Amino acid sequence: MNDTLRWVAVPFAALAGLFIVFVIARFLTWINLFGYMAYTGEGVSAFSLTGIIIELFVQAASGYGFVLFGTYVAPSYKRIVSIILATIFCCIIAVSLCLAAFKGTTFWQIISILSGAVGAIYASYSTNKDETA
Repeated sequence: MNDTLRWVAVPFAALAGLFIVFVIARFLTWINLFGYMAYTGEGVSAFSLTGIIIELFVQAASGYGFVLFGTYVAPSYKRIVSIILATIFCCIIAVSLCLAAFKGTTFWQIISILSGAVGAIYASYSTNKDETA
């Protein structure tokens, strides 16, 4: 019974991990950005190098959190669960890219979206590496 509940909780934990890591990463970059603006005396636009790096970091961390939290809650088959969650996240990224193509996005926004897939794939890789060791 306990394992059944944990399997049911895997997708919810993955979504919660995505949200929690996104909020924490956004908050940490906001604190760092505030210090940067106070130090330099200038603002940061969405198309500046600092804004792009922040978006890449936040999106990659969100993908990592999605896979990591879902894999952690799974009672067994963690390697397979991490691969499945990374695949699901990459499919969501693919749909997002298709929708973004209709909307008209910039090159850096597309790279930012893809960095989420990189974070998810890296989480799956690091989970699998830990399991085999």
